[in-house]
Amino acid sequence: MENETIQDQIHEIMSALDFYDGVYEREAVEKAVALKEELTPGLIDHLKMLLTDYEKYEADDHYAHVYAMILLGHFRQQAAHDVIMDIISLPEHVVDNFFGDMITEDFHWIMYATCGGNLERIKQLVLDRNAYEYCRGAAMQALVHAVVDGVFERAAALEFFSTLFDGDEAEPGSYFWNEAASTVRDLFPSELMPVIEKAYENGLIWPGYISHDNFLRTLTVGKERTLKEAKTKLDEKLSQEIHSRLSWWACFSENESPAITRMTKADAKRAEKKKKNKRKLVKKSRKKNRR
Repeated sequence: MENETIQDQIHEIMSALDFYDGVYEREAVEKAVALKEELTPGLIDHLKMLLTDYEKYEADDHYAHVYAMILLGHFRQQAAHDVIMDIISLPEHVVDNFFGDMITEDFHWIMYATCGGNLERIKQLVLDRNAYEYCRGAAMQALVHAVVDGVFERAAALEFFSTLFDGDEAEPGSYFWNEAASTVRDLFPSELMPVIEKAYENGLIWPGYISHDNFLRTLTVGKERTLKEAKTKLDEKLSQEIHSRLSWWACFSENESPAITRMTKADAKRAEKKKKNKRKLVKKSRKKNRR
């Protein structure tokens, strides 16, 4: 409407994003992008609301946190970095319940896109034993992004990662060391091969996740190609069109036909629970393999 104010539009967008009925809110996302600067404070405030009382937030059946995390990362909003990092550092059951597969698929680029070159919070998350292991893994991937983007010196990054294989950084059987090893591989592992080999000997790295042969193949490929591949992945992720980031998710349908059964929020949560259980089976398999 012609007389509609910016605040009216922002309220309309946030209301649409916060209501989940299984349909991707394409129109609201389009409007959000068009009003990026005006909408950003509202997106940040919404995340702060989750952070302040996440039990009440869940009970009130909100959903805009999902869109907010993606949009703020897409906007590369540095003002959102601290609240994003605070949320990502929440206990496992909280962050997994609210974000599911976003943890492994999106948190890494969101952290990096909003950090503005300041990696301290990301490093802190990697070192935080109380944080969810998959969030710590996403933080490691964010540091790879920083290296290939010229923000973090590779030598300094390898020095940082060399300290993560003593065996005290996480609970026994944790995914933490698998992701740490994978990250070292992505940075080209030549200087840290003695550390990696000792970690295999000590049973920290599960070969079913990343094998020793995988490291040897990377050494054969060479540093230039390895880092180039990592840079290509980052560039593709950061330049991705906003609808391509969201519209394909299994919890969304853009088909308005009544013949299509839309996925309810409960269905989406059940789907995420299945994925979580699959991750747990991977960890159990690794523990069994180490006996």
